[in-house]
Amino acid sequence: MNSITKEVYQSLYSKYQSHMLSLPLAAVEMGMAVQTAYNLSSQNDFPLPVIRLGKRKPLIRIIDLAAFLSGSEVVNQPKRRGRPSKASQLERRNYERDK
Repeated sequence: MNSITKEVYQSLYSKYQSHMLSLPLAAVEMGMAVQTAYNLSSQNDFPLPVIRLGKRKPLIRIIDLAAFLSGSEVVNQPKRRGRPSKASQLERRNYERDK
């Protein structure tokens, strides 16, 4: 963790007194509309890893938010489980064909 990320982390932690933030609070900190954050989260396109408690409570780690806000690299979400969608299969097939 670089010094800028550490400063952002400390300011976020002192503001919220928690290591995790709800998705709406993280969206506000990122300057994003809350509904947009929920939409991106449900499509697995949110720029930060989302941790879900049950089905309804998406949470964001403050360390990931601090890294995002300071411009550092954030590890994206893991790949989706299960069979790939038809669109991703075609995309992969076209990519391999064009090599």
